[in-house]
Amino acid sequence: MLRRENFIEFVPDLSERRVIYLGCGEVRNTRLFAMRGARMTGIDLSPRLIQAARAAETAEPLGIDYHLGSFADLKQFSNESFDAAVSTMAFMDAPARARA
Repeated sequence: MLRRENFIEFVPDLSERRVIYLGCGEVRNTRLFAMRGARMTGIDLSPRLIQAARAAETAEPLGIDYHLGSFADLKQFSNESFDAAVSTMAFMDAPARARA
């Protein structure tokens, strides 16, 4: 089984990059990327998970901005808002048109 610490080592250096985490869920990975220097934004469909993410950010601020919404519809962000996008589990649950 691949542990989170091992996974994060496969990701290129994202320091100072504007990164969106698609389907940020319970935010552990979002926070790990932020701790490594990425300027993170997270988006998730679950109000409960976004509320928990915002609470974690309030408790230990890392400069992460969380949004409630679907990664299949990113109209709330302007073009070229991000340098990179990451996701670890959400794509398998995406609508077919978002996976295309």
